[in-house]
Amino acid sequence: KVDARKVKYVLDPESNLSESASTLGPALNSIASKNGWGEWENVVGQIPSSEFMSQTLLEENGLYLYCGHGGGEKVISRSRVEEFISGRIDGIRGCRATIVLMGCSSGKLQSVNTPKENPSGRVHAMP
Repeated sequence: KVDARKVKYVLDPESNLSESASTLGPALNSIASKNGWGEWENVVGQIPSSEFMSQTLLEENGLYLYCGHGGGEKVISRSRVEEFISGRIDGIRGCRATIVLMGCSSGKLQSVNTPKENPSGRVHAMP
């Protein structure tokens, strides 16, 4: 279950989707404030720090939203995400946040650490 007070997002990390950032940023802020969830932590127009990404992915009941080019590989490598997913802390998977990727190639399931195996996950296309 996602806690709406624990949403973090990255918009336009390569700083070349200004129209998307100027549309989505205010919309996301409005959703949070209108519902009394406070201001969601975000990084817009730049690559987030590794600390931001680690805290975001390890957040229990958190939600990470990405909107940029590709599947977010320039923000955090696929191998690092796989380390979070496969890492176990007290028997619980290391990556605890729900992740929503919005970008071309974001739905392509590809494994870096185990390339011979078929990666698994849910992919949802939105019209």
